[in-house]
Amino acid sequence: MEISKFKDIFTAAGVYRNVSRESLRKLLETALKQSKDTDYMIIFRSDFLISLKQVHVAAVSSVLAFRSNKNIARNLAIEFMLRLSADTQINRVLEKVMVRDDLREIGVLIISSNLDRLQKLMVEVGSIVDGEEMHEEDLHLEERLRRAVEFYGLTDYMKSIQTRDLYESVLLSILEKITTIDVER
Repeated sequence: MEISKFKDIFTAAGVYRNVSRESLRKLLETALKQSKDTDYMIIFRSDFLISLKQVHVAAVSSVLAFRSNKNIARNLAIEFMLRLSADTQINRVLEKVMVRDDLREIGVLIISSNLDRLQKLMVEVGSIVDGEEMHEEDLHLEERLRRAVEFYGLTDYMKSIQTRDLYESVLLSILEKITTIDVER
């Protein structure tokens, strides 16, 4: 899992493939027990991710939205999924990114205000997940880029962005959509 810090917000994100149903069930149980006022563990569908940056930016954006009373949802996990999806319609977002027991690839996010607690939760995730952790480079594959363009509806959107390659163009477009969700409401 990759750790990121923004001010007093620590996040750890990872994507895992070939995860068994039993492992997913245990992970969801752990996430339900762990999610409280200071620490959150969120499990979500991840086949549209092209970078862990998407997860970190959506997580920080969600926490900041709650702190400034600009949150869309009443709960941080749903707020995160809204922002990760760059969409404000809760039902549509849940349909798109909520974990189902037939998924074999999942994303895991841990949010904490304390680095030690975050690291303990990371160890716990590592002991539960039986799948293979995907590296950042694994997320950059062309098939994933196409899936992300479709997921976020970026076909026309990307025409105005000039970058050195398709990956960078798609990533910048996604991050812009995630960070401007408040403006679009």
